[in-house]
Amino acid sequence: MDKTLKEKIIKATFEGLNKIIEKEYEHHPNEKPYSCSAIQEGYNDYLRIIFKKEEINYFRHNFNWITKSDLKIVCEELNEIKKDDFEQEIVPEIKAKFEDLFLKYEDSFLFRYKILLILEFDTYSNEFYFENKERKEDLKSKMDEYIKEIILEKNNPIKDHRECYIFCRNLLDFNLMGYSEKHLTELIEKILQVLSSIKNEKAENDFKYNIIFFLENWTKNIFLKLKPKEVTEEQIDLYVYKSLFQLKYSKYKDDIIYAYEDLTNASDIYHSQKAKQYLEKERATLEDKLIYYRNENLEEF
Repeated sequence: MDKTLKEKIIKATFEGLNKIIEKEYEHHPNEKPYSCSAIQEGYNDYLRIIFKKEEINYFRHNFNWITKSDLKIVCEELNEIKKDDFEQEIVPEIKAKFEDLFLKYEDSFLFRYKILLILEFDTYSNEFYFENKERKEDLKSKMDEYIKEIILEKNNPIKDHRECYIFCRNLLDFNLMGYSEKHLTELIEKILQVLSSIKNEKAENDFKYNIIFFLENWTKNIFLKLKPKEVTEEQIDLYVYKSLFQLKYSKYKDDIIYAYEDLTNASDIYHSQKAKQYLEKERATLEDKLIYYRNENLEEF
């Protein structure tokens, strides 16, 4: 591959990244890690870069409904390269330079302790995971202190809805916290007991809402992507726990549908006795609720 052509494409790629970084600093002036929340080290943990005819598109969020890129820049040189050249010559350079960039900002709010980089060109697509171990250990330590303050001291350090979101996101990050699935469910129940005992209804409701949200994320992005033979008993139990948690605490009718489907799935495919017993006991009540929702013109579940 022509060296000058390769250098132009790589240069254009990082010019786009620098524009994104500049915009982030404009949006968060004078901000530092943990300056806005005691348990938030940074913001960005995802970046998808799509290279196609004459342009490079950058996506900062992993949401299925997002079709418009956060930034698009022109790069006419992309018309002159082939997929094999991109994969063999350009990808390794971008990967190495991006890792240097990620580590360069270790004292900044810009990145979280980890980031997933996705590169796409033509039919080529690959993911690269980067992690700063020191930042990870620091965040884990701060989370441990935060949880200790809630459970042992029975204080409520969760200052608002945004911080509750961050707390639950970290709590359900198995890579960060290192919990077993069983320990996680026990911890969730303990935190709920404390929030209920100190009579902070807003914090309690925020916690329930965000736990459901991140348990759903875990279900879709991790559990259901595993083959049934690969899952552990604790993972199946967490899958069932997620469904029962939705049924008990959610105020949204869609959650009733998802919970019913997942309990049926847990019983039929993963042979969960807990799910089977619950369905045998409560199926009539659940089906009555589903019929009611369908009569409200809800789409077929």
